[in-house]
Amino acid sequence: MSKLIIFDLYGTILKSDKHDGIVRPGLYEIMDHYGESSKAIFTDGVAETVEFSLECAGLAGKFDKVYCWDHCVSEHAYSTKVEKFKKYLLQGGTGNVKNLSLACSDFSVSELDAVFIGDDYLGRDSKSAKLNGVRFIKVPQFRDAPPGWEEREDYGHYVDYEDPKNPFSLVSLIPIIECSKNV
Repeated sequence: MSKLIIFDLYGTILKSDKHDGIVRPGLYEIMDHYGESSKAIFTDGVAETVEFSLECAGLAGKFDKVYCWDHCVSEHAYSTKVEKFKKYLLQGGTGNVKNLSLACSDFSVSELDAVFIGDDYLGRDSKSAKLNGVRFIKVPQFRDAPPGWEEREDYGHYVDYEDPKNPFSLVSLIPIIECSKNV
């Protein structure tokens, strides 16, 4: 069983296209099922917006820790090209990769004992998991309305869209979380 479950926020737990406080089906059940495991959110959203969104959804204080955009790093941090990364930091960059190893360290959990669940918008969630050695489970993007053709054309190769009238439930992930291989 995973000792740390890390959730992306927008498009995974909360809708990506409408901030109405509705939580993806199955979140409370999966959190109850893994009561002993630590649970965190890791998003690239701004802290104040994330805080407000969690409050509106009744999720404030329900997670052990919430990580926001200021915990993201450049993918160059994982590169052997140290000079390129130093230059990026000097330019004030934070980055496009969620530093999941930071969450593992904060909870004293090995990356092998953690799982990250996300919608993989623009490929950022899978990239973050891969670079940090954390198992990743991709879920369809949680949203209020089907995306327009432009969005499907631009982002369809990254994101799986679902029927907003019949959203995916996180409960179905329980057997996947409990298996030992990357998904």
